[in-house]
Amino acid sequence: DDADTDYRNDHSMQVISCYSELRELQVLHDQLLLLLDQDHSLQPHDIVVMCPDINTLAPYIEAVFGEQPENKRIPFSISDHDELASSPLFQAVLQWINLSSSRFTASELLSWLELPALQRAYAIDENDLDIIRHWVTSSHIHWGYDRRHKQKLGLGDNEQNSWIQGINQLLTRYLMNEEVDLLGAQVASDNMISNAELHALGRLHRLLDDLSGWRDRLDQPLSLEQWQHHINHMLDTFLSLDEDEEWLIKSIRNELADWLTQSQLAGFDASLSASLVQHMLRRAMLESSAQHHYLSGGINFCNLIPMRTLPFRIVCLIGMNDEHFPRLDVPLQFDLITMNPEKGDRSRREDDRYMFLQSLLSAQDMFYLSFIGKNKKDDSAMEPSVVVSELIDYVEQSSGYRIPIRSSPLQAFSQKNFEQGSYAELWLPKNLQAAKAFDQPIEQQPVDSEIPLQEIINFYRNPVRYFMVRRLNISLYEASVMIDDEETFSLDPLNKHLVHSAMLQDLWLDKGIRKQKYLNSGNLGQQHSGELQFYELKNHADEIYQQIISHPNYDRHVAIQVSIDISDKHLHGTVASYSSSGLLLFSLSRLSGRQLFSWWIQHCVLCALERCDFSEFLFRDGSDKLKKLEFEKMSSQQARLMLEQIVDGYSQGVNRQWPLYIDSAFEYEKVKRDRNEQQAWLHLQNLWSDDGFSYFAEAKDIYIRTGRKHEELFPNEFFSLSSRYMAPVLEAMEESAW
Repeated sequence: DDADTDYRNDHSMQVISCYSELRELQVLHDQLLLLLDQDHSLQPHDIVVMCPDINTLAPYIEAVFGEQPENKRIPFSISDHDELASSPLFQAVLQWINLSSSRFTASELLSWLELPALQRAYAIDENDLDIIRHWVTSSHIHWGYDRRHKQKLGLGDNEQNSWIQGINQLLTRYLMNEEVDLLGAQVASDNMISNAELHALGRLHRLLDDLSGWRDRLDQPLSLEQWQHHINHMLDTFLSLDEDEEWLIKSIRNELADWLTQSQLAGFDASLSASLVQHMLRRAMLESSAQHHYLSGGINFCNLIPMRTLPFRIVCLIGMNDEHFPRLDVPLQFDLITMNPEKGDRSRREDDRYMFLQSLLSAQDMFYLSFIGKNKKDDSAMEPSVVVSELIDYVEQSSGYRIPIRSSPLQAFSQKNFEQGSYAELWLPKNLQAAKAFDQPIEQQPVDSEIPLQEIINFYRNPVRYFMVRRLNISLYEASVMIDDEETFSLDPLNKHLVHSAMLQDLWLDKGIRKQKYLNSGNLGQQHSGELQFYELKNHADEIYQQIISHPNYDRHVAIQVSIDISDKHLHGTVASYSSSGLLLFSLSRLSGRQLFSWWIQHCVLCALERCDFSEFLFRDGSDKLKKLEFEKMSSQQARLMLEQIVDGYSQGVNRQWPLYIDSAFEYEKVKRDRNEQQAWLHLQNLWSDDGFSYFAEAKDIYIRTGRKHEELFPNEFFSLSSRYMAPVLEAMEESAW
């Protein structure tokens, strides 16, 4: 009540914002260690940690609190945790019982293939699983076993994007090898299949046949005796169990046996549907497996449920996210109380608000709150639970002091953690001298005298990435496979580019663009939408093809061998062109700095060798219209000077981060040429601003963002390099309609 009271040193109420559930537990562990270290009268059993759903957080609790070294281990127990709720094997068994309603999605089947018990039953190892994932994405398998399965679900009358279509494509490629890519209406996969991979394909096919067979068997109501027989037989078919898994399956078998005994005693012989059996088994197993070891010693982790508000010195509420607390009350369809609400009816949201108030009142020394306040993908702000916001506002109104929300870093090894004080020894350098050994200038590496031309082109596509990958051996991209369960409705730019390229390749090889091949490949949409996509891409491919072959200097696709000495370096390689007397190339996408500069390098090489009569390039502008770009022909001496500059830049970029972002330089110099330097800088800032609407690929490049994290993104050197390397390209080029 005293307005002059200074609350800044009062830590009896703390609110922490984190990036993820894992970070919530890591920060909590650090805070509890600090409290136990500062107050020796405080014991672990004086602390309770509650959350809206303990089953979600249980794995993180075990990972953080259960894997600590002896000197930092805090005794703890987890109450209300249903182990079966987080068991992938149990969830898979429930899904198999109701196979008749399954769409056989790609992600669903791949999750089953990750079960060790199923892998043993079908002799599938991790290598086979990686191959199958690749087949799923490359063969465009999304959902559905076959045509009949889709018809039964009432979701189409075709085999497009189904498992059988994908397997047939792989088998066609194996049988036909590289001879044909279309056998009747069957498209051959782009993947070559070895004999070893053929065995993996056979095992996958056997699993799919078994799943399809059990789907048909369980597609009708059955008696309890039939259900017991079928489920036991199905488990024997799909699983080969070890000792740790046997207890789970045994409990399922025992539950089914108890049902049968009870039904016989009651004289119950009605048939039950698969969805009802699935619901009954889930409910019975979860009720029997729930652990309620409340107050069993140590820090107690538990759910936020009534009758848990005993006095504790430290009360911690974690997972206080806006979408998770207060919890939503989702009524059952047959719940008549929610259909006809009356005064005094129970409301789960109101119960949660009351439990939050009870938890606050039960805290004797400290009330600790944490929530996910930042999105770990894009760093956008996320709101805490409304009760947390109301508490902060109420404290401010009553005392004049607003409780600060303390933000924790995204990673446990962040330097900020140790500046604030952290017990995470794993990330704390024990020997600072050893750490300083890495903070040294990079040893200069001599550049080879023999330089492949493609190496120079690759370097200028992204000099920062080239330096980190080639010189530092740092790869920041994860080889993750994205599984899509939905068929294609609209083509994304990458898939459009791939289909476009495949069509042009067919034209160059005189195969023609065959409609059946592309409609049955799984790349395009189904039925009418697929035909519309096909004709749009075919017209674009035909247009480019006709423009190229009608060029007076068209000479089919040729590979021009080049070899030239520049200073003390020797460049060698191949320049691809559709003319033997110069450069004739095309791009399927809009003109970018990377594409333009790669053409420029090849143009300079051919001019230096006096083998370039012309340089013309075909590309599409922002309105999808064809345009032509030409480079002025240079003398051999001019071209050599340009190549000396290009090789010198390569030699520098091999040994340090070279701040030339080629797409940004192109955009900057283009606006600078057409307007002025100030407008060019504003344009560059807009491209790199994260406004959520525009997208500039180079601004999102993880190598540039990481490499320049602690340095100025656009130093003066960028502008001098842009003027030196990109400005001459724009001066030498001329755009016009084709």
